[in-house]
Amino acid sequence: QIHGKKEYSYLAYASPLCGKCNDICPVRIDFKKAMLNTRQDVVKNKLNPQSERWFYLLWKKAMMKREFIQWSPLDAYRTAVEKVFLKSRSGQRQLPIIASKSFNQQWREKNQITQ
Repeated sequence: QIHGKKEYSYLAYASPLCGKCNDICPVRIDFKKAMLNTRQDVVKNKLNPQSERWFYLLWKKAMMKREFIQWSPLDAYRTAVEKVFLKSRSGQRQLPIIASKSFNQQWREKNQITQ
């Protein structure tokens, strides 16, 4: 933050925000809060790359459409999460098996609610 947010904005994402740095800091600096504030400033001031903004805009639009999430021929949601967020060299990370019905559908059937 001392050297300028634009040049060092990528460092806001260098932490997983687990809070371990707060536990070992001898002078009790709240790094987690500082990183969150820096991330907020980066987004607010549009210092993150254009490609990242487009990705999250498209991700938001897609996740707001249940039809897209449940589109079984492509299984787009699962594929996107596996390809983007679960990359690992060992191949150990995997998503759980998807239920045949959503929680919403199961609840409606249980309570005999029709649309």
